[in-house]
Amino acid sequence: MLILAIANPLFVSAGSTELFHIGLHAVYLEALCYGLCQGLMLVNVLLAFSIAARVVSSDKVLCVLGNATPTLALMISMTMRLVPQFVRRGKAIADTQKACTAAASARCACTSSASSCSTGARPDANDAFRSAKPRRAALANSLRLSAVLMSWGMEDSLETADAMRARGWGAATKRTTYQRYRFRKADAFACAFIAVLTVAAAASAVAACGEFKFYPRIDGLAPWFSYIPYVLLVALPTILEAKERRTWLR
Repeated sequence: MLILAIANPLFVSAGSTELFHIGLHAVYLEALCYGLCQGLMLVNVLLAFSIAARVVSSDKVLCVLGNATPTLALMISMTMRLVPQFVRRGKAIADTQKACTAAASARCACTSSASSCSTGARPDANDAFRSAKPRRAALANSLRLSAVLMSWGMEDSLETADAMRARGWGAATKRTTYQRYRFRKADAFACAFIAVLTVAAAASAVAACGEFKFYPRIDGLAPWFSYIPYVLLVALPTILEAKERRTWLR
């Protein structure tokens, strides 16, 4: 978010409220606000996918879309767990590399100190030689991490394909799920309410975006009541969670 907020005014010189100059380039408040909004949108999208991956499990996706579009349901469920899985594996590989390189650097330090003492070389020369290595070592570690992560992911995909083939994926026209979910009247009411809020929020967003503008001056803010559908839509999971906690704590 901060990178987009800083980069946009550096590349876009537009607006009416000048903040300061960087050489011959003028930085405007409107360009800074535009970059900040773009960064917030990117953070919101990443948070939405992260929360969806935590709340909506792969079994739920297969239960909803398994019989209608089994291939699409499988792709969605595997994609939703792919990013968190890659993050966890990347951290594991990085921790392993740090442990191995720490031991190797300790051995190298002992060897270099012993050799410098035996040869009588000055420590300044050794320090200058070692200071040129961190960048190349960091690049090599990053490339090694990416290679191990990619090979681990491809190996896991092959094992998943073999396991699916062994379990008879696609052999039956109608598949079953591990856990049974029932569609109740409360679920139908919630879906209808969410659909109404989504349509109202989309209509309000279209109307607000048609009037709002960043350049040359920030203007055209929508009235406050036009944000109510979106606020209710975002706050609905919190309201339901509070209702469930109140029910169980009685």
